[in-house]
Amino acid sequence: MEERKPSKATLISLFLFVVIEVLGFSIVLPLLPYLVQYYGMTPTQAGLLQSSNALAQLIAVPFIGALSDQYGRKPLLILCIAGTFTSFMILAQAKSTFWVFFSRILDGIIGGNISLVHAYVSDITDESNRSQGLGMIGAAFGLGFVVGPALGGIMVKYSPQAPSYLAAALSLLNLVMALIFLKESLPAEKRVVISERESIFGPLVRQVQDSFWDHRTSRALWLRFLYLIAFTAFETTFGFFNKALGNDARTAGYLLCWFGIIYSMIQGGGMKALKARFLEDDLLRWSLVILAVFYLSYGYIQTTNQELFILVPLGLASGLVHTLSTTKVSEALSVSSLGSGFGISAALGSVARIVAPAISGYMIDYYGSNTPFVLCALICLYLCYVHYTLVEASRIEFM
Repeated sequence: MEERKPSKATLISLFLFVVIEVLGFSIVLPLLPYLVQYYGMTPTQAGLLQSSNALAQLIAVPFIGALSDQYGRKPLLILCIAGTFTSFMILAQAKSTFWVFFSRILDGIIGGNISLVHAYVSDITDESNRSQGLGMIGAAFGLGFVVGPALGGIMVKYSPQAPSYLAAALSLLNLVMALIFLKESLPAEKRVVISERESIFGPLVRQVQDSFWDHRTSRALWLRFLYLIAFTAFETTFGFFNKALGNDARTAGYLLCWFGIIYSMIQGGGMKALKARFLEDDLLRWSLVILAVFYLSYGYIQTTNQELFILVPLGLASGLVHTLSTTKVSEALSVSSLGSGFGISAALGSVARIVAPAISGYMIDYYGSNTPFVLCALICLYLCYVHYTLVEASRIEFM
């Protein structure tokens, strides 16, 4: 069988798409408290701002995916990129809180579908190079998370709108590249015809039922979901806490960039080296313990130097838990259900991005900017127990 090998132009276009999608939320993370001040929002409203984007994604994901199965990946990818461009332009020119919310909801509906890239890469690769293609998406995600906060911190010194204008320009470049270089990955003969639309959702519904009835799968998804709650709460609180420390948006952006570098490094060569020496379950267990300790400690730091130090173990442990929790989900799924199973995991990730910012914003509003870190620590301690039950369920399954 002939090996399917994607072109460099296609990979570059997909890479940029993912980077810009991640920039869409990472570029504003250190700016949230300053946007709050500029538009007169409360921290609770800022948390709801992030939640609204995630809620829109949660609702839109299955429909966008179903449409791409019927009409091909390229038209829907172009629609999503155009949506990202439009949303950034609206955000840059927003004069009121309404338009800020509108821009983030629009981006969630038609501009926030990295799942389409996963489908595209799966279309154009085979078993010999699929992991390499999907690994590219992970690298792009890490790069966006590293560059976004730093870029936002640099650009905000010119105006609160400058980061949005820059992101819009990058989106426009990405749109042009997609129109010129991106080829359709799903041949017409492999597409779902309109008369079979209802069958698209049948396997997904069955997979949802199976996932939550199966002890091992449900525990793996629960672990992944609660970790994302804690991580998103940390992201949401980061800017507010740094403002309370006296750091400006630029400094907060650099600090989050530092965290992103550590986070990305461990997902690369560091992960391979650690897995060669330690069992995955031991790595996951101790990473959760480290997160609990340093989330709690983070809420009581008083200087930027202390923050630089604590962000190192937080970045290392977060990178490990992110990868290993994904692996646990993969191990709990059968080969035939990987696609729908990861779809469920992605939907739970959207739910986490809805719930965590709203809770964090409320806690900041009424109890102080360090209280969400206590919640993060408690979640990670509980996850140690969840991980124990997951290991036991795995042993029973293979007995």
